[in-house]
Amino acid sequence: MPRPPDELAELVQQAFESARSSGKPNWQTMTSAVLKNRLLQISGGSFREAEWGYKSFADLLANADLSAVAEIDRTTSPTTIRLLSDQVGQVGEPDALGPNQVIRRDIWSAIFDQEAETTWYWDRRNQRPTTSAEDESAPRLPRVDAVMLRTWRAQFVQTLPQAAAESLTILSWMDDGKVGDNFPISVRHAWFAFLKKVVLDLLKSWLADNDLSSETPLIEPRKGGRLDGHSDLRRFILSVVEHMTESELVDLKIPPLAAMRASDRRR
Repeated sequence: MPRPPDELAELVQQAFESARSSGKPNWQTMTSAVLKNRLLQISGGSFREAEWGYKSFADLLANADLSAVAEIDRTTSPTTIRLLSDQVGQVGEPDALGPNQVIRRDIWSAIFDQEAETTWYWDRRNQRPTTSAEDESAPRLPRVDAVMLRTWRAQFVQTLPQAAAESLTILSWMDDGKVGDNFPISVRHAWFAFLKKVVLDLLKSWLADNDLSSETPLIEPRKGGRLDGHSDLRRFILSVVEHMTESELVDLKIPPLAAMRASDRRR
């Protein structure tokens, strides 16, 4: 029995959300090939036209009722699908951060610090995290622990299309946080956007709970540009490792020769 048409419309809407989250310009318009590729990405490769009773994607576009979310222009070659203008505001809330902004690295590192013995405070005078409280009233920074991360992953999975949310790859990641080689790139990008938003919301609540000014600097410009040479690449990799969670560090693959060179230098 074919799946309900409204699920297909929701999946198409999620495909446009995926395009928006990736920063693609003109994300409101896709060719038929791009749309199908997006549907496969967000469903973890499980999307099949036959589930809705169609023999091919062309058959689906020719006969499916997607009028609630998109306009299909069959006069173009290839066929073009445009998100309806009244649906643009319904496709995900924009990231709370601007495209060239990130949460400050020192704050991110502090709240994701998994060392149980370490407590991070906020230095009001210097406007930065510190492990040495200036006085007893120094506010403690929130800590993102494994339980909180799993809760956020579960909340994020609920925003995914049914096919993606029920895939074994996504369910396994939701439970243990480990990203395998077959983890959909589009879902990974959407998760990072979701994570930044919930972390920013957490920090804003922390500001309010501790009577700190809403102007407390939480955000910094994203450092862009191409990596130039081995020094920049090394710094970039070190910064990535600095922000990795414990489970991600466990999965980190280090080339044997690099490990040997590091071991030799310590002798």
